[in-house]
Amino acid sequence: MDEKEVYQKFLDGDMRAFDSIVLNYKNGLIAFISRYVRDIELAEDISQEVFVDFYLKKEKYNPKFSLKTYLYTIGKYKAINYLKKLKHEMDIEELEIESEKNVEDEVILYEQNLELIQKIKRLRKNYEIAIYLADIEGFSYQEISKITNKTLAQVKINIHRARKALKTIIEKEGEINA
Repeated sequence: MDEKEVYQKFLDGDMRAFDSIVLNYKNGLIAFISRYVRDIELAEDISQEVFVDFYLKKEKYNPKFSLKTYLYTIGKYKAINYLKKLKHEMDIEELEIESEKNVEDEVILYEQNLELIQKIKRLRKNYEIAIYLADIEGFSYQEISKITNKTLAQVKINIHRARKALKTIIEKEGEINA
């Protein structure tokens, strides 16, 4: 019997005809799908989905075309959809993990900066301003000199003394080892 006759028997309700179609195309379909998904067990699962779809939507097949081509086309699309879904899930997972890390890192950094700023506020005013502009805002010594209307040498001395005083405050509170 050719595939058109087998298909017609399947349409007429002959389950042996469906079994014959599955047996005839299963191994080739699995091998074909595995070229996309690179996993034989997954290819077997997808091929089962192909045959389930074919069984449930048997009237959609046009017998003018090869049954093998029809089944392989369904298999290809199912494999591609699986890969797209997998990639999308991986992208979402990566984004969620990265987002969680970023948020967590930002919160920790924010809390550390708050603590540091509180300690900087305990310094003498000229030290506080110099170290805040240099270490928190990231200004260069020359920019700080212009902002504070101090000489470059005065800025360097104030920052050096401010860092030394800040280190003493932090060590007294036991937050870092000297």
